[in-house]
Amino acid sequence: MVKNIEKSRENRVWLSGIIAIAIFLLIKVFSFSFGDLDELWNFNLARSIADGMVPYRDFNMVMMPLFSIIFSIPLLFSKTLLAYRVMSFIFAFAICFSLVLVVKKKHGIYYSLLVGVVAACFYDVITYNHLMFLMVLWIYYLFGFSNTYRRNYLIGVLAFAGLLSRQSSGVVLLICVGLLVIFQSEKKKLNHTMMYIAGAASLGVVFLIYLLVSKSFVQFWDYCLFSMFSYSSNSFSMDFSAVSLGIIIIVGVVADLISINKKNKNATVHLVLGISLISIAYPLMDFLHISMAALYFLIPIVELIRRKYNFPPYIILTVASLFVVFGSAFSLLSLPGMQSSDIKPFRNIPGSITVEGHIGLDNYSDEYRKLGYDVVYVSEDAVIFSIIRDTHTVPYDLFLKGNMGTKSPLSYIEELCSSSQTIIVIPNDYNERSPQNPEGVYEYISEHCVLVGTYGQYEYYITNM
Repeated sequence: MVKNIEKSRENRVWLSGIIAIAIFLLIKVFSFSFGDLDELWNFNLARSIADGMVPYRDFNMVMMPLFSIIFSIPLLFSKTLLAYRVMSFIFAFAICFSLVLVVKKKHGIYYSLLVGVVAACFYDVITYNHLMFLMVLWIYYLFGFSNTYRRNYLIGVLAFAGLLSRQSSGVVLLICVGLLVIFQSEKKKLNHTMMYIAGAASLGVVFLIYLLVSKSFVQFWDYCLFSMFSYSSNSFSMDFSAVSLGIIIIVGVVADLISINKKNKNATVHLVLGISLISIAYPLMDFLHISMAALYFLIPIVELIRRKYNFPPYIILTVASLFVVFGSAFSLLSLPGMQSSDIKPFRNIPGSITVEGHIGLDNYSDEYRKLGYDVVYVSEDAVIFSIIRDTHTVPYDLFLKGNMGTKSPLSYIEELCSSSQTIIVIPNDYNERSPQNPEGVYEYISEHCVLVGTYGQYEYYITNM
């Protein structure tokens, strides 16, 4: 009876912790200040799909389509950033809950809640990398069950879903999972391997049919395969502020190696799957791309801590509570003064009042539109103008390095400058605004077109005079 009472108390603590994580994530996601371009670019890609456009065929996109397709679902009902953030919250909670389940199975409810809360601190903007992370967590969780045909088939489906989240790391994941299935199967290796391949192939066939039916097969390879080589070579960067996360990964890898040396097969599974998450950090080694692997490698670190110190539950819960309280307070304290815009797509988004500057600029552009000119914005924030006007300007909504397939960015600009009745709007600090802006664009426009006006830091050029 004492055991039942203790079990009941633990269940209440666990449920309360899950609710606390959900509330924390609600605050994080919905109080996040407007202006993160990763969020706006991804929102616009999902908006394009919700508007009936087909990835690759109708607009440029170098990432795999699964993330944008999933996030387009709420936009079918409301094409607003708020609706998009509802799905972001669902994803963030799914990741934290999956981490809690994984750690709970190995280290109990208290450490699982602590890891879940720490993970929640990282989530406000969700990207396709997080979808990949979620697939890895689910695969790792399934490897904890008996080695059956059904399990390996499902793992194959999830591994291919990882590929549909991120092509480069997805290939690494498919290989890593395949090797694990082969070496984990002591009997009937071929049968278990074939079931894994069948699982991956079943989703692969569905995707192939989608590409053929949507007539985007050729463009898909151009954007998602051939362009990768130029993107990786031209876009490598390292953010040294993420060094602390790199240290967590190193410690976690060492912890796994220690466990492997002690014949812990689960540690082998964890380490091999972790390789795919580490690969996410290439070519952009920044805080966002490294965070997935860092959170994943907290799992073996928790095991090291538990073995050496075995802190009592009240200390663990106190630390977790402090993360929730201070994290929530930090998010809420930044809200005062962050007004939202009255523009429908950005309504109820803290800080979206800043789009008033973009609205003023676009109103100025209307004077040229009245004269019969097409106005094209060439800037990393061009997506904001398209969202405001409820239009799509391909490829300039996402005119970034490596995002135009194998076609050179300058070739688009050459075509634009030779078109008739077009006004090009570009900021005078274009080269300094973002490292993802293609080189030579501002120079070509300013040399081959005629400056006809300015609005703040934006310059208006007329083409083909």
